[in-house]
Amino acid sequence: MVKEPIKNIDYTKKETLKKYQDYLEYLYTFDKYKDAYAMARALPNILSKIDNFKEKYQSFYKSYQEVIKYAKILSINFLKEEEIIELFRNNLFEILDIDFPEIYEKVKTKISTLMFFEDRDALKKKLIAAIQENNQKVGEEEIVVNEKSTEPTIKDWLRDCQINMDLKKNDALSLAAFINNSKNIQNLKKERDKIIISKLYEIYNNLHISSSSMEGLERKITVIDKNGVKRVFNNGRMEKINVDEKTKKEFDIAEKILIKYGYKRKEESNEPEAKTSLKKETEKTDREKDKALKKETKNIQDKVKRSLGKYQELMRGINNEEANIIKSSGQNSEKIKLELFDNIKENNGENLSAYLFILSRLRELKNINKEEKFKDIFKQEIILLLKKQMPELDEQKQISKFEENFNHPIYTKIFIKYLLSKAFSSDKSAGSFVATQLENIFMALNQKELLGLAYFDLKTENYKWAETSLENGQLVLR
Repeated sequence: MVKEPIKNIDYTKKETLKKYQDYLEYLYTFDKYKDAYAMARALPNILSKIDNFKEKYQSFYKSYQEVIKYAKILSINFLKEEEIIELFRNNLFEILDIDFPEIYEKVKTKISTLMFFEDRDALKKKLIAAIQENNQKVGEEEIVVNEKSTEPTIKDWLRDCQINMDLKKNDALSLAAFINNSKNIQNLKKERDKIIISKLYEIYNNLHISSSSMEGLERKITVIDKNGVKRVFNNGRMEKINVDEKTKKEFDIAEKILIKYGYKRKEESNEPEAKTSLKKETEKTDREKDKALKKETKNIQDKVKRSLGKYQELMRGINNEEANIIKSSGQNSEKIKLELFDNIKENNGENLSAYLFILSRLRELKNINKEEKFKDIFKQEIILLLKKQMPELDEQKQISKFEENFNHPIYTKIFIKYLLSKAFSSDKSAGSFVATQLENIFMALNQKELLGLAYFDLKTENYKWAETSLENGQLVLR
């Protein structure tokens, strides 16, 4: 399996195409979507520089276009909105056919980089429209739509479903029943095609859920519950997270409900047989459990929605600042960094946040604290942190420790926290909220090492910074 991009070779040879195909397989196997994006951008430029390549080598050209297409699909969260819409219009079959469930999660990650819910919903509507225009066929035989035979195109499969049920209501049970009972789906000869149609209906259904609703919110929100336990709110429900901050899929509500009904954890119980107690309590009716679940979830939803609505005006202000900066400085990252440096002392939260958003989208924020002009400002802040966390070291050793580990991503995170904390000194929750919005961009860019800056505290209904502490001689944010 080829693990490196191919350079300085003849693109009119079968061996070259095979190497690209093998390299693409490697990228998919290990989800190397940053490398896939680089190839999707570079390969068309390479081919365009070969004289009359499309006309002279039509077969090779077509095969390379397939490589480019699948590279784009893998890196879909890096693409421009127009490119994603185009893929949904012309290549949704390939997206649905790939045995790679994270593809739609990547689309959701891309949507989450938009600041406002109305902008996210507008993009969803464009994707819905693109699907409704898709003429790719799923299946070999005609399907019956509204008592008329028609080609089994994606848009007509959708039409069949829409006639029989309202996808906009997000009724998963009704959708599942329709899929199981549909004669058109039953008549499909290939199991693969049945899976594709099921995925189609599921994605189309999900796109109709507004981002302003908790079920439609694209990104998980880290929260601290009333017991001080860190969890994530995902798809309208609470989930556990482990010490590594990675989300566990199992739903957590069962234990909460049992505790409400009187069950004690084993270490808290006076009963010799905790298992007997657990069995007894788990025999509570489904109706009681559902009632408790709905009440708990609704309470959390209300708190999170209020928190998101609270800062919509702040985000509009940041958005306006972004527009002004881009209008005057374009996408020149060096110029934008200089302007950020000059504006740090102003402590204007909206302005400083706008610079951070722009630089994060330009992939320039990850290493910004390593530049000398920022390093000098930031150095004293780190020394103060090290004095607090490592009082046994003298100042010179603390400086050496700082210099030694300065390339670690933790310093970028602390730098962001430092800047936003200063800019929003009168409203710490606002600065922490901005950090959670920056994390949407980090997630889209696969900069997962920069996540974990802030969280939402359910008890106080405020956003809070992760605390800086020391683990194994290294500063961390927890």
